[in-house]
Amino acid sequence: MHADKPRGRLGMHPPVLVIPNVLDGETCARLIETFDRPVPLWESDGKVSEGFNVEQGDFKVRNAAYGNVVQYIVRDAELMRELDTKVMRRVIPQMDKAFGYSPASREQYRIACYDAAEGGSLPPHRDNPTEETKHRRFTVSVNLNNSAFEGSELVFRESSDHVYDVDEGTAIVWSASLLHEVLPVTAGRRFILGAHLYG
Repeated sequence: MHADKPRGRLGMHPPVLVIPNVLDGETCARLIETFDRPVPLWESDGKVSEGFNVEQGDFKVRNAAYGNVVQYIVRDAELMRELDTKVMRRVIPQMDKAFGYSPASREQYRIACYDAAEGGSLPPHRDNPTEETKHRRFTVSVNLNNSAFEGSELVFRESSDHVYDVDEGTAIVWSASLLHEVLPVTAGRRFILGAHLYG
């Protein structure tokens, strides 16, 4: 007979995929440093920002009309290639196993910062409700830090009130149709690397 092992009862939970060790600590720290670079800052109404049409290089978008988050839009070709190698080559095979789907394309990478000093949060929303976003199939979010902030957990309330607070370098992947929110960060700054996948 097998020795008794600790068991836990899993209740209702959303159909999400958690993938550890997608990024190492050095890469996570470097992406946070990238966010702090001085680049142009554009405002957003929560749906669109003129920065996407005007800027040729990296820039930031402040979303204060819908939640409160600042996103660093990555357009640097070398960094995009590095992230495709480190993130997509790790995430896509796991998506194929779990969901039977391998995305062919992605939107631009975004380094998002939820800052307690600015009430960082995102209210309940879906990632593909508009004509401009209906092509999105999945979202990937990689946690870049896990000890320099409090709060800011990810929640999928249609399934449960379970909160996702994962380790540095861990990715969470979910359908863009799932309702989700980011709770307010109550201290420090939380960083994630995100991208919307399609095709």
